[in-house]
Amino acid sequence: TEDTNESQQRGLFTSIVDSLFGRVELTTGEQRDSFWDGVRAFIERQTLAGAYLSFGGQGPRDAVVARGRELTLRYRPGTIRAPLIREVRFLAGDRELGVAAPGADGLAVLHTTAITAGVAPLRIELVGTSGESVAAPQEGVSSVVHVLGSGPLILISVEPLFANTPSDWADTLHTLIDQGADLLYIDLGRAERGSKIVERLKRYGWPRRGVLSVAPEREKFESWSVNFRPVFLDLTIRRLMADGVPVVGAVVTEREFASGWCDDIFYADAPQDLYDRLEDLVAQAQRLVARAAAAEELDWRIQQYCRQAPRASGAVEFNCDNRAAREELFEAIEQASRTIDLQFYIFREGRFTRELAVLLARASARGVRTRLLVDALWSNENFLGTWNDFLHKVSRIDNIEIASVDPVRLTDSLDALRLRQRDHRKIAIVDDSVAWVGGRNAADEYWHDWCEVPIADWTEAEEIPWLDAHIRVEGAAVDSLSDMFERTWQRAQAGQPAESTLPPGGREGPIRLIVHDGTRDANALAAYEALITGAQEHLLLVNDFPVFERIAELLTAAVRRGVRVQFLTGSVLARRLDGTFFRGGRHRELFEYVTKQRFGALADAGIEVYEFVAGPCRRMAVQGERVRPYVHAKLSVADRRVVCGGSANLDATASFWERECNLLVDDPTFADEVCNALQPLLDHALRLDTSSHEWRREAAQREIAARLWPDAYLS
Repeated sequence: TEDTNESQQRGLFTSIVDSLFGRVELTTGEQRDSFWDGVRAFIERQTLAGAYLSFGGQGPRDAVVARGRELTLRYRPGTIRAPLIREVRFLAGDRELGVAAPGADGLAVLHTTAITAGVAPLRIELVGTSGESVAAPQEGVSSVVHVLGSGPLILISVEPLFANTPSDWADTLHTLIDQGADLLYIDLGRAERGSKIVERLKRYGWPRRGVLSVAPEREKFESWSVNFRPVFLDLTIRRLMADGVPVVGAVVTEREFASGWCDDIFYADAPQDLYDRLEDLVAQAQRLVARAAAAEELDWRIQQYCRQAPRASGAVEFNCDNRAAREELFEAIEQASRTIDLQFYIFREGRFTRELAVLLARASARGVRTRLLVDALWSNENFLGTWNDFLHKVSRIDNIEIASVDPVRLTDSLDALRLRQRDHRKIAIVDDSVAWVGGRNAADEYWHDWCEVPIADWTEAEEIPWLDAHIRVEGAAVDSLSDMFERTWQRAQAGQPAESTLPPGGREGPIRLIVHDGTRDANALAAYEALITGAQEHLLLVNDFPVFERIAELLTAAVRRGVRVQFLTGSVLARRLDGTFFRGGRHRELFEYVTKQRFGALADAGIEVYEFVAGPCRRMAVQGERVRPYVHAKLSVADRRVVCGGSANLDATASFWERECNLLVDDPTFADEVCNALQPLLDHALRLDTSSHEWRREAAQREIAARLWPDAYLS
């Protein structure tokens, strides 16, 4: 019976083989080997083509890039097919762009350079382990590669495709292309809808051009129903212009437009308006291309990303020494003759604030007027019926006025959105002639160093000082800071929510004031992008927050183009030299895991990540005689020429939510001063090693914390 069943099975299999391959002779070992190699390749080919339909996968979106820039393409075959695939071949029409092997996560990533402008179908071929190649399923969407050239580019919102689109738009759009313009469709919505957009383009007869969607970036943080469309429209234009693409016009809806932005762009309600002035737009594009070609890369990118920032001249100094910073500020207050304006995110009673209050009282006795701004939530001042007791004592001093930014009263409605939109700036201005911009709040950990505080193994982590920094400025640049403070003060006095605080300023000078107004713009993120994408040789960054994914991608791209990237970070919950934690809040330990998870990925991508180490000090008696504290500074330096520093972190919160203030200084001498001050810290820091025992020991904690912590919107 067994022989009969085996014979029947052999017969059935032979019938299947005969029907698929025809009758073949298998008389020699070589024939049999060749035949079964073909059978295996056939089965593999069917699996490659069919497993997608059964088990799903992630097909490519439209790829939009400027000519001569890096083009990144991704394709995820799916967990079932991935082991059977040797490489993924990417093609634009019939032209091969390159090949990439799936990584451990099943994702194939290709980095190449876009050479030829134009639009071509994006095709994916999957090459199996035996060398057989099949076309990948298109997932219902026909994607394209759109390489943008030097012709005038017009952005077209996709929103009219989902409304009552005028029937004559198609003809006008085709005519614009025929007359030398290029079109790029832009989707500013939060959800992916690529297949619907492509289907509607075909239905309405609109020309097939690339669709640039901001959904992949927007989905990285919770929007709480905020209309971020104008922010991303502006940010998209800045990015395209920085890449040398001459964006000259846009057809957008009222919900997507914010007046006063991108003044050199002509906004229209319909494409016919742009066609009527096409000759002017072509001339404008030619001027932009010529200007971009004549400028240095870093200069051009700063001009485009930070074009709204007021500019001024003045003397600048850098300080990352807490004790020296405190003494410098206190000395200026002691010498003040007219006014003192201070703004802090956090104001907490302690040694620093008590000494500050005494100095302000003494200044008051000299007739000096002091104004102190604090964030209502984080300084606990006029927040849901609670008040900062120490601030209340200080407010009794003559000539001292205190106001809270964005107070939340018991009678006010309270929602998560209101808690997210806070004022994170830290500014000090004395006599409208000297100012400090940085990360230091009014609390002890920001203004004392590790040789001033006794530190033992039993010391609480919250008592251990942090590494922070500020930029001191004198001259005309102080005027813009004073104006910004005045506007914020007037609104706080009136009890009104903060609005745009971008002060007027000049167009000359090496100092730019980067004012980020929370959900209304992305100026802080734009400034960081300018430096990261414009650097040609070296980037030095200092911060200890979860790096926003967009910034992380740009940093790894910088490494690919040959830029040396160094990143100085710290430990959110202070550690001893051996990596064990000082006793502190559990939330800080979890946040440390979240942050390090991001830095580990950066280290694996070729970025030099260092963890700051303080000590030894005469008042330090700890294991290893050194500590690994938190790094609260926010700083970036490009090519030892341009410095950007202030209150803005490199995370999602600073990029889109809280109000920030940075100074961007284009001065090689100052940049050298900053790099020289930070070099000893790098020399004594610990290089993050993802193969070390300490790193592997905390792998599970990092993975769990990164998955559970709502870091996308709550830093």
